[in-house]
Amino acid sequence: MERWKTETLEYDLVVCGGGLAGVCAAIAAARRGVRVGVLHDRTVLGGNSSSEVRVTPHGAAQHHPYARETGIISELLIEERAVNHAEIFENGWTNSIWDLVLLTAILREPNIELHLNTKVVSCATDGRRIRSVEALVLDSETRMQVSGSLFLDATGDGIVADSAGCEVMTGSEGREVFGEPNAPETSSTDTMGNSLMFKTEEISQEQPWAPPFWAKELRDPTFFYDAGRIPNDARGGFWWIELGTPRHTIYDNRSIRTDLQRYILGVWDWMKNHDPEMSEATRTRMLDWIGTVLGTRESRRIVGRTIVTEPDIQSRRVFDDEVAFGGWFLDLHTPGGLIAKHSEENSAQRYNPFTEKAARAFVGPYGVPLSCLITRDVENLFLAGRDISASHVALGTMRVMGTTALMGQAVGTAAAVALQSGVGPHELKRVHIRTIQQQLLRDGAWLPNVSADDPTDAAPRARISVSSQELLRGVDPEYVGWGEAAGIVDRRINPHFLKRCDTRMVQQIALSGALDRVSLCVSNNSSEPQTLSLALQRSEGIFDYTVYPQQDALAVTELSVEPGGRQWVTWERPLDHVPGTPDRPVYVRLELMTNPHLQWHQAQSCFPAHPAYYEVGLKKLRKLQHGVSLAFRVEPAQAVFGPRSVVSGVTRPHRSPNQWRSDPNAPLPAWCRLDWDSPETVGRIELTFPGNLLRSYHAYHPFYRAPETARDYRIEVIQNGSVVCELSETDNYQRRRVHQLDQPVTADAVRVTILSTNGDSAAGLYEVRVYPG
Repeated sequence: MERWKTETLEYDLVVCGGGLAGVCAAIAAARRGVRVGVLHDRTVLGGNSSSEVRVTPHGAAQHHPYARETGIISELLIEERAVNHAEIFENGWTNSIWDLVLLTAILREPNIELHLNTKVVSCATDGRRIRSVEALVLDSETRMQVSGSLFLDATGDGIVADSAGCEVMTGSEGREVFGEPNAPETSSTDTMGNSLMFKTEEISQEQPWAPPFWAKELRDPTFFYDAGRIPNDARGGFWWIELGTPRHTIYDNRSIRTDLQRYILGVWDWMKNHDPEMSEATRTRMLDWIGTVLGTRESRRIVGRTIVTEPDIQSRRVFDDEVAFGGWFLDLHTPGGLIAKHSEENSAQRYNPFTEKAARAFVGPYGVPLSCLITRDVENLFLAGRDISASHVALGTMRVMGTTALMGQAVGTAAAVALQSGVGPHELKRVHIRTIQQQLLRDGAWLPNVSADDPTDAAPRARISVSSQELLRGVDPEYVGWGEAAGIVDRRINPHFLKRCDTRMVQQIALSGALDRVSLCVSNNSSEPQTLSLALQRSEGIFDYTVYPQQDALAVTELSVEPGGRQWVTWERPLDHVPGTPDRPVYVRLELMTNPHLQWHQAQSCFPAHPAYYEVGLKKLRKLQHGVSLAFRVEPAQAVFGPRSVVSGVTRPHRSPNQWRSDPNAPLPAWCRLDWDSPETVGRIELTFPGNLLRSYHAYHPFYRAPETARDYRIEVIQNGSVVCELSETDNYQRRRVHQLDQPVTADAVRVTILSTNGDSAAGLYEVRVYPG
């Protein structure tokens, strides 16, 4: 007699895998009217980010200013910080609040049916199409046959694609296969390894700890400190507790798990009882939690219609089917992990940004094409997550969860367009890629090489006025701005800290018109006058990291700096012509050439949309730590936060600041008003506020609400001078908000009034969209 119950289910889209890629895909598709079934093999969502594994989501903002991933993943992470009491540290901290945020987001969507503890084991095909997948519900003895029109393999291990007969890539491709400088010389079976995390607890009293007999004995400090395995956080971690090669990261997981637990016990024993640097820090801490579910970095990669390679990423290739972006570094862990010479070369070099290895690893932001998220060999199968179509080297940057979540939203959106248009995934690039891209932008995503251009949005047709606007005058070393209110972890820079100019220093400056003079605050710590060599260089935007030859500069000068500290040095009449306007400001770069006797003062925070950089190797720039600005002044003041920023088509600083900011010296409320010459039908208003962009998710404290984001605001829909509809919102902290009117109305104006923020003295908006319904 058959002991297992059998269920037969059918959906429009079957999402296999409930990590961040699968979650974001399911939500994106469901919001577009698609019936979605989610099959996930664990009892909590989130994959590697869940409270079972506890790897913190990483992404592009770790390395690039204003590069946080937006869209659905942004909604989720903003919500988690707003409601979670837990402090973030790199790995091991995650609690069940994050699981609950993810579960709530899925349950909120009526078009999603969620099946937890449901392991996909095989699929049935008809030629080049998947007909159904078979899954086992492990805690209810149920065998499920789940059919669908479209499928997404977000399992990480490529289980569905492999079962369907797709070509699989494994191991490491040799340098000549794709022409990748960071690839090994020859191909091999080597992959990045699997990890387990741990967490400790402060108990406020000294307590001894003895390891069990089976713990790994680790007594050599060079194993840690000379090999990039730095046990520098008493709270827990660490990414480098990793094993893989020569073992298989799927088939050998049982032995990998046991050995990693042995190593965790040995690492904690070292920290608690033997490490001269950490024994004091751990004196009143005790081991609280050890992971049992492995976090996997790499196993199968599935061949898609495009294979993304290192040259694509290094060159920031512009794909015409761009649907997501990445910006983590080329993070290639050493095969073997804990049994290798070091765990990762950059870590072994203490992440020194001036090494050639570090410069070669610094990439992005780069676009991700839809064609690497569609399998080559099966017609109705998408990919999202670490099983995508990418080389081993490219996966080093594309595998982090901030990036894979964007892939998921892209695939969910693409699936909806495919189903609604009757076109298969293989045809989407040819006939519907613009529709997919514009929907992603409307839903809060950002694409480095695509701007919003939606003819159904009435906002760009409007005349736009504002109550006031902030002017760019520059920042002093004491400038804190909204960063102080933000409560960013480690946000404060020592007020006496100066950036020594032993490498080129660069400050982005947005200009809307003539530049009569520019000044910078420097110190000359020598006993003789020093030459200050400056250039104003063209800039393609805040993600332009190319070091251009000085002979290509817009202007150059040399100024003398007398001995002494904190001097404002002024360059008179640096530019005769500036291409920027108040409606479309442009960036230039103020560059200070190398002089180790000079120091350029930093501000305490980043003035909005004005990050600073320094030169590393290979003629590249990198952002200053914490994304701060350098101290500078411009005259006359520049109108770079004007009203038409809200219809620029871009919802973050990029090639322009792209933000309206009210005058911070004028008390709130502040308003932005759209007026049309001919009445428009208004049924839906979509707003994007500033906040949650500048720094990595790791930087934000418990119960964080971005101070720049509007807290209380009012929307008035106006016809012939009278308000015909009014909407109000209180206690907001989300970046993107959508307001649907009960029924569409005819109007000749819309006014958004920001009554209060979550801490900033200025109101702000990145975007206003207005639709008929």
